[in-house]
Amino acid sequence: MTEAQALEIVKERRKEIGIDPEMRVSSAEKAIVEYKKDPDEPGPAEDRVAWIIEFSCAWGYAVVHVEDRTGEILTVKGSA
Repeated sequence: MTEAQALEIVKERRKEIGIDPEMRVSSAEKAIVEYKKDPDEPGPAEDRVAWIIEFSCAWGYAVVHVEDRTGEILTVKGSA
């Protein structure tokens, strides 16, 4: 998947995953990320290749991991 494709996936699901309309993309890069189906529970983690897309605005930020092979949104983290 290309960077543009990953950005389009996030753009299409922006409201569903809680990315505020004021936030703008501040960076995007492909990297290996650690993934757990339930990050709050103990158990094994997997390494996945994902696009890491960061959003920011004056009052906060959000980081979205988009799995490179499938386009699945793996995690959404942020601070407001």
